[in-house]
Amino acid sequence: MAGQKQGVRWLLAAAVAVALSGCVSVPDAIKGTSPTPQQDLVRVMNAPQLYVGQEARLWR
Repeated sequence: MAGQKQGVRWLLAAAVAVALSGCVSVPDAIKGTSPTPQQDLVRVMNAPQLYVGQEARLWR
């Protein structure tokens, strides 16, 4: 019984690791081409007209 619980825990840990590994990389379709995209959401929100047509990577 204890061996079964440990096996289930290992399986669950492996599933979580596999699921999180997909979050590490950015797909090519949305990667972007700018070497230095805008990353400051506050600046963009304060003057959005300055950033029209530019790439941005906004997250918290």
